[in-house]
Amino acid sequence: MQNDDVHAPEAPVATPAPEVDAIRGARFATKFQERSHVHRLHPSRLWRLVLGLGLLAFGIINIFIPGPGGSVIILASLLILAGESRLLAALLDKLEVRFQRQVDWAMTHKVATLFIVSGSAFAFTATAHRLIKGSWLPW
Repeated sequence: MQNDDVHAPEAPVATPAPEVDAIRGARFATKFQERSHVHRLHPSRLWRLVLGLGLLAFGIINIFIPGPGGSVIILASLLILAGESRLLAALLDKLEVRFQRQVDWAMTHKVATLFIVSGSAFAFTATAHRLIKGSWLPW
């Protein structure tokens, strides 16, 4: 006795989510292409250039001050300027693909990343103090 009217329910077909890796390696180049049609003397483009170059200069000055501030400011300026430079956009796309595993780990282990960054900043500051003052102790 066979019943042809009863069918086993089919499993729903999941639509694939957009891959994060699909935008990696092309994010900055795409942003550059979106902004490249704007006239060179457009106020928003000039504002981004002034802001990016100003942050870059400020970051280079802050490199000599102990702590991670200079490198973070330089990175921020490069991210701003990537929308204005094809070469910089291509470089940042390559770096994003190269360091994707480390960034993914840092994003999933936020507490560990906080301790690693804080410890590194402390070690850098203590070493700079030792080189400048000749002592590990702050007094």
